[in-house]
Amino acid sequence: NLSISAMSHCNEDDLVLLFSYSGNTRDVVNLQKIGKAKGATTVAITQLGMNPLANLSDYVISIPMEEAEIRLGAIASRTSMFIVTDLLYYSIINSNFNDAMEKLVDTRHLYAENNK
Repeated sequence: NLSISAMSHCNEDDLVLLFSYSGNTRDVVNLQKIGKAKGATTVAITQLGMNPLANLSDYVISIPMEEAEIRLGAIASRTSMFIVTDLLYYSIINSNFNDAMEKLVDTRHLYAENNK
């Protein structure tokens, strides 16, 4: 699992974001436990209410409970997750806009060079 490999580099200076609508996804809960054991601060993005992921995490960003138990496409929960992710991204970019723009430009140049 690629996520477990990435977690091997985790330490107390890191913030681990964990996404699970139900909060019961075994792999995500296990990643939370690894991050916590390595000293990282953990943030769960999960449905409103208590669930294993929310209970174990340092912070919880709740999304509305709009999906039925049996759902077709999980549109409401996916949309809520996308909105939260976009808001977090924009907040991080906005906190250091010039540095972020420089890195985005560098990334674009690297991709252009790689695709020649």
